[in-house]
Amino acid sequence: MTFERFLMWTVLVIGVVFLGQGLLEWRSGARKKASQGIMFIALAGMNLGSGWVHYASVIVLVPFFVNAAREIFTQRDQFGLWITLPFIVIILAVAATEMILDDIALWQRLVMGAIAVFAATALATTIVRLTQARRARRATA
Repeated sequence: MTFERFLMWTVLVIGVVFLGQGLLEWRSGARKKASQGIMFIALAGMNLGSGWVHYASVIVLVPFFVNAAREIFTQRDQFGLWITLPFIVIILAVAATEMILDDIALWQRLVMGAIAVFAATALATTIVRLTQARRARRATA
């Protein structure tokens, strides 16, 4: 068993544990934990499965990616903005590097371009929000 397969099986087990805890504590508001469990299971299914299991996992992950993008653009607290900033920079750097240095097909270049545009927009939004938060903090001090 390779390390990647071991890692994906670990992710699957974590997902099942999260889903179980979320379902057991559903009434106490642990819905987010159940949702995270589904995401972990879908990530593992995408990497461990093939055929319809792989594609079904990708379809299950789409709402989680949409929600993550929504959270990036609606995040307001300074801590969250500072945590998000390096990840956005890494995404932008990887997408730009793929487009410039790799010999990829046109459709892959278009996908990487869309990811780069998304990351650049998220980066600009995050920097503006951090600047606004800093100015607001100075105004109240």
